[in-house]
Amino acid sequence: MIYKFVFGLVFLLSTLAIAFLLSKISSTFSKVLENTLSSKVKYIFLVFVTISFDIALVFLFSWKTQWNFLDSWFTCSVLLIAIVWLPGYFRPFHENASRTVGNFSSRYQSNNILIFKLSQHPFVIGTLIVGITGILSSVILYLPYLL
Repeated sequence: MIYKFVFGLVFLLSTLAIAFLLSKISSTFSKVLENTLSSKVKYIFLVFVTISFDIALVFLFSWKTQWNFLDSWFTCSVLLIAIVWLPGYFRPFHENASRTVGNFSSRYQSNNILIFKLSQHPFVIGTLIVGITGILSSVILYLPYLL
């Protein structure tokens, strides 16, 4: 029982570390390439680097688990989309909750309600491309079994 908990915790922490690492790598490339390339070429380059890195993660996951590539791609797609989407989704919720507590305790009225918006960072766009492509390819592959 404790092994499952430790494995789950290690997997969760490693997934978050990978997301943080991808963000740092993307930011570093952005700073280095800022002076040498135009912004549009740099953005497209970073999206392709992110896509390549995500596909490499899918290959590694497929190789380690010895699953079919498309099954691994579907699993990794769900995880990658969750990594990209959930922090941006829950951030406004926590900010609004903090604002509500501040309004209640200090009688300060603040009417700013933040709404979830997905960032257009190259890491997010590349990960969403890989994720949506993986989910759609799996649905298309297994569609005869579903019908």
